Amino acid sequence: MELLAPAGTSENFLAALEAGADAIYLGGKVFNARANAANFDIEELEQAVRLAHLLNVSVFVTVNILVGDTELADLKAYLQELERIHVDAIIVQDLAVAQLAKEVAPKLHLHASTQLTATNLGTVRFLERMGFTRVVLAREMSLAEIQHICKEAKAEIEVFVHGALCVCYSGQCLMSSFIGGRSGNRGACAQPCRLPYELLNSKGEAVNGADEAYIMSPKDLNYSEHMSELMAAGVASFKVEGRMKKASYVREVIGSYRTIIDRAGKSTKKEQARLKEGFNRGFSTAYLENRSSREMITAVAPGNRGKRIGPSGEGPKKTVWQNLQDFGRKYDVHAYLDGVEGAAPQLTLLLEDGKSVTVSADYVVQRAQKVPTSREKVSEQLGRLGTTVFRLASLYMPEEPYMWPSSVLNQMRRDGIAQLEELLLAQHETEMANTLQRVEIAIQQAFHNRPSYATMTNSKANSPLSSTKGGAPFVAVQLDEEWQIEPAIQAGAQKIVFGGDRLQRTPYDLGVYGRVVALCNSYEVPCVLVTPRIVRDSEVIEYLPTLKAMIEAKPDAISIHFLGALEWLQTLGYTGAIEGDSSLQLFNKEAVQQVAQLGLRSVVLSQEATLKQISSIIKQTELPIECIVHGLTELMISEYCVISSFAGIGKKEGCPAPCLKDSYALKDRLGEQFPLRTDPYCRMHIMNSRMLDMRAYIPDLMKRNIAILRIDGRQQSKAWLQTTVATYVGILQGTLPVPPKNEDMPVTRGHYFKGIF
Repeated sequence: MELLAPAGTSENFLAALEAGADAIYLGGKVFNARANAANFDIEELEQAVRLAHLLNVSVFVTVNILVGDTELADLKAYLQELERIHVDAIIVQDLAVAQLAKEVAPKLHLHASTQLTATNLGTVRFLERMGFTRVVLAREMSLAEIQHICKEAKAEIEVFVHGALCVCYSGQCLMSSFIGGRSGNRGACAQPCRLPYELLNSKGEAVNGADEAYIMSPKDLNYSEHMSELMAAGVASFKVEGRMKKASYVREVIGSYRTIIDRAGKSTKKEQARLKEGFNRGFSTAYLENRSSREMITAVAPGNRGKRIGPSGEGPKKTVWQNLQDFGRKYDVHAYLDGVEGAAPQLTLLLEDGKSVTVSADYVVQRAQKVPTSREKVSEQLGRLGTTVFRLASLYMPEEPYMWPSSVLNQMRRDGIAQLEELLLAQHETEMANTLQRVEIAIQQAFHNRPSYATMTNSKANSPLSSTKGGAPFVAVQLDEEWQIEPAIQAGAQKIVFGGDRLQRTPYDLGVYGRVVALCNSYEVPCVLVTPRIVRDSEVIEYLPTLKAMIEAKPDAISIHFLGALEWLQTLGYTGAIEGDSSLQLFNKEAVQQVAQLGLRSVVLSQEATLKQISSIIKQTELPIECIVHGLTELMISEYCVISSFAGIGKKEGCPAPCLKDSYALKDRLGEQFPLRTDPYCRMHIMNSRMLDMRAYIPDLMKRNIAILRIDGRQQSKAWLQTTVATYVGILQGTLPVPPKNEDMPVTRGHYFKGIF
């Protein structure tokens, strides 16, 4: 079991070491999801890694953002540098980063970031196949789900136990980028969830009180009282969030969890009081106990409820070595100085665990002519260990009146410490290699007789899209109601995308998939059925009959929102075509090529990609590319439901389902209103306040050879569908004029022309 600490600065790094962390995660100056932290340059990282390894502490570097094609060359060099300085593992969101690391820096082990939205065992299985030796689960997982995944997984499982919580499933949030261009997938989230909102009903009335404005701001995680259960579950690593926090926070929180873990998971009032003193927004265990509710929100105020605990640890910037003078986590070393007159001296340095080294000097021991070197002087010279991880605990030396020159003592001390350091570094490398080898062998054995995903399906089978590249794009329409199919097709839709997250509380009857496919077949229009964006581990048994019904309906393809669905499709014997949907967050050519190798026949690119990026990707892949060009963009998907919390009874259990009786929206400080939807799993979906509308730019889209233009028509009216679909089809066919590029209209062009930070 590992206690994993955050470090945004060298001060935090030392605080984490001193407080007893087993491992530390940190970011470099580039490619990490805390762009606003101080972070570490390569020289600082190299120093930090060496120091940590001397203490048998692992270092994991966050490379956990989506990476653009223009950054891949720099990324390659960066990964090679991380491997050179012996970083233990990298934490990854983008599958392209993982693939590139395997090619150019194979000694770096891969940890799947929580940004990869691992919510079920199927996704963990997929990531294991992709070479990940550790998976960080989504923060929304309950204790029962964690227990099940830990029991079945071959990779190590890491769980967040303390710190800030996102209200959206990590890796699925577009709110910050669509509002202000600052993307959580690029490490620049502006935290719009921490801002005040009004919850409006269909009459425009605010449901929440004026003193409860922060209805989207979650409290912090604090699982300290559940550590014994998590330890018994088999969690490999307990992760504390806080790379933006001060050193005092890291010291106190990590110190508290160190004590709890060492006490077999038992938490006392002392640790609880200590944790409450640190920065916090109030604490919640709602997700772990599977009870998301109003209780987990800091509705009155989203700021700190703790108090300052001692000095911040901030000051003039120093290297990690310069800060070691007063560092408390050091090895006691026992020195044995030996020598006889006329021979070379020897110095043996012995650690408490029995490791020892012996060095000698190019000097002949001599008796003193006048005053022999005192024991105090020898101790002073051998004890000069301030910028090392050692401290002199005891000294043995001959009683004869010998001369021990300072230069000789200093040289033997330096040589001995250097050899001890090499022993400690080798020990860490060996222990890490052994641990990870066990994980890798277990993964290899688990998949030894399993065919690759690509053998499951012929990517060209039954594909109506194989000849579209280079011609006019198809118009696809995404729908979630059966009655919408016919109006969309009659208006000219050339592909129907159906299912996934039905944006209303009532679930589908399983017969709907067969009826939808049959209707599309009667019009000779391709039909693609979709998986939801999120399926939690506790929902898999309930969901699999739906997936079986989709397979039995024999659609032209099944589109997946998470790659773990490949595991289920393979297990169920599916042999049809598979497409990749928008939640895969495909942001570069390498990621697209990787999913193509998995057997996917087409993909929807990330909605944060610009038109220039899209064009570049299309030029470098044969895979048909689909882009969402119209509709209300889904900005967040959350296990927490603001409707049940403030328009219902405050919790999901026993909720009277106000979402079925009225419509709701969030109103921000600028007056923008974001429609809210709920799905059959009681998850909340936040839609953009403005309609994505690319009709005026259809000629620009056509020039890029985009294969499919998708209209998101979920929960839209018959009239809206008929008008919108007919307009796109007409413009593409040249029978309708292209509307003017009026940027004063209350619509959005998404990120097609504006990149993200």
